[in-house]
Amino acid sequence: MKSPMVAFSRLRRMDPYVLSAIGLAILALVFKLFLLYKRRPYIDADEGYYMVLARNMLTGKGYTLNGLPNIIFPPFLPGCIAFVYILCRDLQLSLSLISAISGSALGIVAFMIARKKVPPALALLGSLLVLFAYQMNDFLPVLSRYIDILYRGSDTLNCCLIFTALSLSMRFLETGKLIKAVLAGLFLSLGYLTRPEGIILFILIVLIIFIAKTAVPTKVRVKGALSMIIAFSLFATPYVIYLKNVTGAWTLSGKANAAQNYRNTLLQVIDKNDWAPFRSEHYSLNPEKMEMNDTYFGYYKKAPGGNAKSHIGLIKDVLANLRHYGVVPRTLFPPYLLVLAFFGIIYSLSNIFKHRNSVDLLLISLVPFSLAVESVSYPIPRHHLFLVPLACIYTVIGMSSLLSRLPHANSRAKRLYGRAILAICIISLGYEYFRNLDRSYFNLPILNKAMSVDVEVGRFLKAKSPETIMSEQPGFAVRAFSDWQVLPNAGLPQVLEFGVHKKVDLVVIRDQTRPYYQIIDLKRSKFSIGPNINYSYRLLEKGQCYEWLEVRSED
Repeated sequence: MKSPMVAFSRLRRMDPYVLSAIGLAILALVFKLFLLYKRRPYIDADEGYYMVLARNMLTGKGYTLNGLPNIIFPPFLPGCIAFVYILCRDLQLSLSLISAISGSALGIVAFMIARKKVPPALALLGSLLVLFAYQMNDFLPVLSRYIDILYRGSDTLNCCLIFTALSLSMRFLETGKLIKAVLAGLFLSLGYLTRPEGIILFILIVLIIFIAKTAVPTKVRVKGALSMIIAFSLFATPYVIYLKNVTGAWTLSGKANAAQNYRNTLLQVIDKNDWAPFRSEHYSLNPEKMEMNDTYFGYYKKAPGGNAKSHIGLIKDVLANLRHYGVVPRTLFPPYLLVLAFFGIIYSLSNIFKHRNSVDLLLISLVPFSLAVESVSYPIPRHHLFLVPLACIYTVIGMSSLLSRLPHANSRAKRLYGRAILAICIISLGYEYFRNLDRSYFNLPILNKAMSVDVEVGRFLKAKSPETIMSEQPGFAVRAFSDWQVLPNAGLPQVLEFGVHKKVDLVVIRDQTRPYYQIIDLKRSKFSIGPNINYSYRLLEKGQCYEWLEVRSED
């Protein structure tokens, strides 16, 4: 066993900039964990889906949501949550640890990419921007528009996987080492298994490696691309086979079809912040009233003749999405990054056109990747969160390009200009947090109280040890460590009939006028479902905590 002194001696010999990047990442890890801890009373819908999927994997129910095989959410993040849960025994803490660690690792990866382009001090600045940009730490719940929400569980992990794959691909083009291509294929497959649109980036990177002009011989590039394809396929194919077994058709994602089903109503949310049409369609029951109408909640039934759109219809959808693309930069990019990032992109494009550095094609491929994601999905900025680290990297590239072109500036003057820009960036970072603080639950008593009520109701539900909870969102099921069924948008008789069909123990219905809930015990209540049944229910309140809601049929 090596002595601590030997380890310390090796640590001292490490590049000080690398040590500084690691130190920044550790500092950012503490910062992110603090914000995620403050977020803890809140469970977003998507976060809840991932955690319920992890819970069902742990309890032997398989990869199920709403009691049915899930085809919307790829399995890598739920699998990670399940693994970390074994160590910490808390689903929400597991997801928080994954988000904080991946977000911090992203800063180190960004440093490694930027260091190939700029001096190490500027690469360190790029890492600082990636680690502490407000958009990469938007964890605190806010009362805000849907498009302004940038974290819903999978986003930081997806960014880390994307940039790790890009870094490895760039290293392969620089060195020709096949192990780099294999690892890049592995991380691209994990990206696809985190968010299905990752398949688009995989195709882009493979094409770039085939056509890139670098010092690496063509034969080596071909071997690298093939190695990447094999590595990707080994990890991604089982999920594709799973989708085939569930849906009966070869598909790369169940989410694309679901997104097209409710994209028009979601555009109304984005344009007008009008949730009514979306909720009416998204939470509707199918004609038989026995399953949800939306495949988002696990039910998949191929309609006779299919529901494929014409080419003209698909083109119209793509154009409608691209018309909304403007919401992406407005939400994601703070102004202080835009000018310098623009210069960085121009400088990198000039290198590509002059064939001096085709490796830059890999990094800038995230721009067409973003447009492709927009075309097949819908215009939600958090789907494009990877553009923030990209802008941070191009910011320091642009800074380096401008400093190198300053006329009649000696080294001292350049250092002075660099420090001034650094000060502006840090002040701007702080301003972003200050500007958004008043929207967080720190300063919003209504949101704060609503979350405290949710926590109290969650504790009450957990004490009843239910196997399945039906609610609009899965947060209560997460708190009770139970399975979850979605609450359909229907009248109470239909809700209860659906709950009985799904073998639900508890039904939780929110009072639309107050942050209070009605809790129905389907398992213990004695009533029958019929067309002429009238329901009477009684709600007992104790402060913010509820006793029980009983439902009885009138004989």
